[in-house]
Amino acid sequence: GCRYFFQIRARSSRGVGPWSDTSDAFETLPSPPARPQPVTMVPGAESPYSAMLSLRLPESNGKAIIHCRLRYLGPNWKNRPEVTEWKEFGTPPFNMVEADDCEVLRTAVDAVCPETLVQKYEYVWHYVAVGLEAGADYRFMFNCTNCVGDSEWSEPSEAVITLPSMPDQCTPPYLAEDKDIDPRSMTLVWDPPHDNGAAITSYSLEWAGNQRWDNSTRVDDIKEPRFFLDGLAPNHRYYVRVSAHNAVGEGRPSEMNPKRGAARSGVFSTPAKEPGPPAYIKGQPVDKVAGSVLLTWEKPEDDGGSTVMRYKIMYSQTEDFEVHSEIIHKATRDCKIEELEPDTLYYFDILACNSVGYGPRTMEPMMVRTNSVPAQLMIAPRRPKKVTISLVPDKPWTDSEFQVKWQCPERYDPHKGFIHDNETQTHPITHYAVELRGARSGREGGEHVLSQSYISQVRDKRKVPKDSHNNAFFGGVVPGQLYHAMVQAFSAAGAS
Repeated sequence: GCRYFFQIRARSSRGVGPWSDTSDAFETLPSPPARPQPVTMVPGAESPYSAMLSLRLPESNGKAIIHCRLRYLGPNWKNRPEVTEWKEFGTPPFNMVEADDCEVLRTAVDAVCPETLVQKYEYVWHYVAVGLEAGADYRFMFNCTNCVGDSEWSEPSEAVITLPSMPDQCTPPYLAEDKDIDPRSMTLVWDPPHDNGAAITSYSLEWAGNQRWDNSTRVDDIKEPRFFLDGLAPNHRYYVRVSAHNAVGEGRPSEMNPKRGAARSGVFSTPAKEPGPPAYIKGQPVDKVAGSVLLTWEKPEDDGGSTVMRYKIMYSQTEDFEVHSEIIHKATRDCKIEELEPDTLYYFDILACNSVGYGPRTMEPMMVRTNSVPAQLMIAPRRPKKVTISLVPDKPWTDSEFQVKWQCPERYDPHKGFIHDNETQTHPITHYAVELRGARSGREGGEHVLSQSYISQVRDKRKVPKDSHNNAFFGGVVPGQLYHAMVQAFSAAGAS
């Protein structure tokens, strides 16, 4: 592809003759361009997603270079798997770099040929490669094409590193395990985004109780991709987004998908919990009614995120509630409790219940003393039931002994004990008197009388009477007498 000029001179034994005149030009056939030198990078690229490359065109070998093509290796980052495959830069027909795409620099390199007066020049194309990744390591090679063909590919360039950029968008935060959320808090994690060439220094987290992000709360300078978020309300939806920071700036916050059930949506629902204790319990005896109390209270300050459906009322005659009775009450906040023992101090406490279950007691029970029964309304106990008398076995006749047994005549609940009733019984039995009368067969009147005047009515801790303790033993009986027994019950209201 070059033009050559020739001169000839003769030689003989006498010496060398003069040079001939210069010949006409002889031009060799053109060939593809020579192999170019490696690509270099030109400083001054302002975007993290581009680089200015310097392509020094080789000898064109007789025909002008039409265009160049680029190959690249990358992008590569220190914290990502290495890319090892070379790829074409661009896709046909947009993979050709032409002079119109570049800033062209021309420099004279040789003296002017005296025969042709043609000046030779060196050309350098400055090409801006776009669509690159920020903060990445690239290597380039290129070849040149003229009308004859393509040159060999250049050697790979030194590393071309694009400017770093702010981190990529974070993934939405999520729960690593189901147990990481409770009614008042949650532990969120997220995947660190690509740092785009500058190490991530911290994260920011923003959360709100609505999609409009009204009154949202932002937490900055989070060092790890996890955060414990507390101070939440039970049974409430929360919207959370996170963003990453590096030396360049803050990346875009994560997206959120409010559709229920979407995985890694950035939307979380805290579960409901048991309600707190009811507030302001008040109690007083019902006016002019014995053994009756009226309770009122306010709903819990904390409903646990679920509507309170009912209440459990506990009452006991002891402050520790070791033995107590319970009433399940609907959601109204007042209750009249009847059939309590008159003139007795009771302790009352209340538990609230929602869809999750019962919450705790107030632990500050209300004390109320029931009204006593007016004297004119007192009802004495009924006569003891099933009185039996029998000889104690294995006793000699000279030491004969009788055993008298009976049952408590009260009406009682096996779990609550004595049942107060203004119509039938107003006071529990406290003790008994037992009398044994003996007479000879066929005679009237009692010739021999034995008695015990105070036998206590034993009860368990629920105030349920224990009939197994209702017995009395009598010795000193007279042989040959016919004995019968009578039992009388006593309470604060009188005797049976």
